[in-house]
Amino acid sequence: MNCLNPPFSLARPPASITDNPAVPAMLQTLLDGLLDATLLVDAAEQTVLTGNPAAAELWGAPLATLRGRAVLDLLASPEDACFWIEAGAHASARSLHSDSMMRRHDGSTCEVERRISTLMLSDGRPTWLVSLHDLTPRRAIEAELDRLAEELTSALDCSADALLVTDLDGAMRHCNRAFVQLWQLPDEVVLSRDDHRLHQHLQASLLDASASPAAVAAQPNPESSAPRRLQLRDGRTLERRVLPQYGRGEPVGRVLAFRDISRELADQARLQLAAQVFEASQDAIYITDAQHRIVAVNSAGAELAGRSAAALQGLPLAELLHDPADLDTVPLLLGELRYQGQWQGELALQSRSDVHPVNATLLDIRDGGPTPAGCIAILRDRSEQLAQQDALRELACRDSLTGLPNRQHLNQRLGSEILDCEHSGNHLALLLIGLDRFSQLNDSLGPAVGDQVLAEVARRLSGCVRPGDTVARLGGDTFAVLLQHAQVKAAEQVASRMLLTLADGMAVDGVQFNLSASIGAALYPDDGRKGDDLVKNADSAMHRVKQRNGNELCFYQPQMNTELLARLQLDHAMRQALRHGHFRLHYQPQIDLHTNRLIGCEALLRWRDPQHGDISPSRFIPVAEETGFIAELGDWVLQEAVRQAAAWRRQGLCVPVAVNVSALQFQQAGLVDRVSELLIANDLPADQLELELTESVLLGDIHEILGELHRLAASGVRLAIDDFGTGYSGLGYLKRLPIHRLKIDRCFVDQLPDDASDAAIVRSVIEMAHALKLDVIAEGVETEAQRRFLAEAGCQSYQGWLHAPALSAEDFARRAGLVPAQPQVA
Repeated sequence: MNCLNPPFSLARPPASITDNPAVPAMLQTLLDGLLDATLLVDAAEQTVLTGNPAAAELWGAPLATLRGRAVLDLLASPEDACFWIEAGAHASARSLHSDSMMRRHDGSTCEVERRISTLMLSDGRPTWLVSLHDLTPRRAIEAELDRLAEELTSALDCSADALLVTDLDGAMRHCNRAFVQLWQLPDEVVLSRDDHRLHQHLQASLLDASASPAAVAAQPNPESSAPRRLQLRDGRTLERRVLPQYGRGEPVGRVLAFRDISRELADQARLQLAAQVFEASQDAIYITDAQHRIVAVNSAGAELAGRSAAALQGLPLAELLHDPADLDTVPLLLGELRYQGQWQGELALQSRSDVHPVNATLLDIRDGGPTPAGCIAILRDRSEQLAQQDALRELACRDSLTGLPNRQHLNQRLGSEILDCEHSGNHLALLLIGLDRFSQLNDSLGPAVGDQVLAEVARRLSGCVRPGDTVARLGGDTFAVLLQHAQVKAAEQVASRMLLTLADGMAVDGVQFNLSASIGAALYPDDGRKGDDLVKNADSAMHRVKQRNGNELCFYQPQMNTELLARLQLDHAMRQALRHGHFRLHYQPQIDLHTNRLIGCEALLRWRDPQHGDISPSRFIPVAEETGFIAELGDWVLQEAVRQAAAWRRQGLCVPVAVNVSALQFQQAGLVDRVSELLIANDLPADQLELELTESVLLGDIHEILGELHRLAASGVRLAIDDFGTGYSGLGYLKRLPIHRLKIDRCFVDQLPDDASDAAIVRSVIEMAHALKLDVIAEGVETEAQRRFLAEAGCQSYQGWLHAPALSAEDFARRAGLVPAQPQVA
């Protein structure tokens, strides 16, 4: 045994406090009178001197077993250990009041509220007064309250009614799951418990705002109210009941119970409708006796038979109904009805003037006896139905806007013509016609005008074909023409007539414009022996024309499908490349023409595929624009360029970065907010970013475009028109645009200074820009002669291989004089 550190149980028991004359007997009396368990602990020994009966009860053994026991045997939490260590080192240690765990005589533990404070005996000896309050009853009550609350919540959630509990001011105290589902509360409203947002949502859902819970809460007296129906904006009908909630006899709030009665009301309406239909059924109903003679008929039955109800009385049903294919059918059916119970099928009813095809339902009537009491015949005239079916078959094959055959009819006709060609050896041609830039016209003038244009196009195309040919509308702005007994020459002639007639001016609602079309042609049997193949190949040819700006005819060539597949594969590869980080940005310096000083750079996208190496932007950018992926790709370029510019700036290199923005990216909602978000997130000043917009961005709603551009300019972002002179902009637009500079396209720079036309165009652009107080930058400068010409013409800056190609971020920083920090040697 280690005698230097004897266990607490071997410590010398102190003398009884009542035996110590320095401790008054009154102290023990006071301890005994305390309700909470209280211990007196020797400060030096940290052992219990004495306690009161409550302490012995909490300890679970006589008080004598407590005396002399180390206090850490009783209270051994980390907080207690720290306190008594500090108390042993400093007699004037702080007091302590918190929750702890007490170890009882039998080894069990209980949670207690513990207070420790100093107490000085009359002989000057310091002691500690330890007060222990058993928290077991309180925790039991709390647990019971939690259980009751959970049971109440579960009960409320199990209620079929949607319940909302509010206080007298209308503040939400509780709602059950059914309430959340019924009112379709957003998660943020439920989780925030924001009364204003809750009442705002409920009020917005109601047609009558005065019926909202907020309006109910504003009523002074929380009395029960009769059920009231509430109409929601989404068409549902709710029943609301308001009940007062009392606490100790006083009103403390309200309980609002809601129930969706939409289906119940709908069921009631259906029952009422069914009763009306039964009373005034449009079906002919005949009731017969056991011998199948008519004993009753409704007005619809009399009208269908062309006789009065009295004239039909006693008439055998078999004389009224018959099967045109077999006159013995109805008597046999009626004879078998007693065994079958019912029969349904198609028969004919002979009226005074006509024969009506009918859907017949025959039901056996039994009154509980062994033999049938008669039957009920329910007849529905099929004459109108058959006529409607014929009309619907015709409508199903027609385009509702133009009246032309639709895709379904074309496929049927194409299949029929191919079958005929297989037997006769004839040829046929299929033309697919797509209107050029129709979506822009439709967006600018509205769908109503667009529909009129499509109807006029259908009329003009129909006038270009022979009587036996078929003009169809496949949907949108795409039409098809099926030419019988036609080969290349006939297809060319028809296509030429169509292009000419479409080019003829058109006026709708006072607006005049011209149309053009892209026409793709496929021939049978050279380009396909099935209808689907001809349509697919003609479509490929049509898209080839659209890629060449339209307004011409193109015959299908086998390599077109190969090119289409290649574009699809390239699109898929691009999306995978962006996901796996195979794209990167290079930066081409922009140089002041007069000082040769670096003034900025343009971010240019590069793609290195792990298998195929570097892929030219001229190859993948057009495909990205065609598929719409350019918007997602452009957002990545913008994000990466801003990040790199901010990184350079933190290293001491402040270089504005120019980023190209495609028309599709600009047209997407939220571009201005996205730019602002990126600048703030990267802590980059707005004037360190320049957005280069192609002139195609200006096509569309100019007022909306100007609004977005002014928002960007107001934020401090610089704006430039890229490839100026190759697009659609004019002086009228340029004067209104908040742009800072124009970029001269490389196609005007390549032949400088030798080409007189290009030289004149460049000088004109520079002079116009100066008149508009705009800077000018030229791209694609590769020779000293080009640079000198541009400088003499007044151009401010340039970029191109004469100074440097597009560089990686590291090479650009090194070229700009930014030396990377050397790693420190440990």
